[in-house]
Amino acid sequence: MGIRPNEQELGFKIKHLIISNISGSLKSFQAEVETQGEDFTTAQIKVKLLF
Repeated sequence: MGIRPNEQELGFKIKHLIISNISGSLKSFQAEVETQGEDFTTAQIKVKLLF
């Protein structure tokens, strides 16, 4: 299964010095998901950031 490039956003949140959070998002990436059937507990996800 592939992810459509212009329809997705990859977000992250980092706790900094226990007093604040830094959030951001990446819009240029490629991702691939492999799973057996519809069970995502064994999914393998590969993400490549594009700069």
